[in-house]
Amino acid sequence: MVDARRLRFRCVDAGAYALVVTAIVFGIGAALAMLLGVSPLLGAKWFMFVVGFALFAYSGFKLRPTPLWKDDDESTREPVGIQAAVARALPASYHLPASERFSIGAKLFIASLSVLVTSFVMEVVFGVAIQAP
Repeated sequence: MVDARRLRFRCVDAGAYALVVTAIVFGIGAALAMLLGVSPLLGAKWFMFVVGFALFAYSGFKLRPTPLWKDDDESTREPVGIQAAVARALPASYHLPASERFSIGAKLFIASLSVLVTSFVMEVVFGVAIQAP
């Protein structure tokens, strides 16, 4: 049986990771758009759309089970990069060992959905779209 408290902590960890990845992708897209002389919101929306699908595809590969012949135990690895920054940013009471967190493939999948949903909401709800001349 899954402990509800640990599941909640796992979801908070994955949600924080998805939020940080979405913010980074938005920032990079807006900066690239400004360099190209395009509206930052429009550029960020398109960049998020493209990167969101790329993350979706990559996370699909990361979610595949490890082959039996491969001796790679991901559960013993400590988080690095964005994962480590997110883990440090969360309160100490939410800290989980690496073996109890969602896999990087699952986190990337959740982040890709977050990026794609944000791009969709920017277009549908906030009307960030190419204007007709």
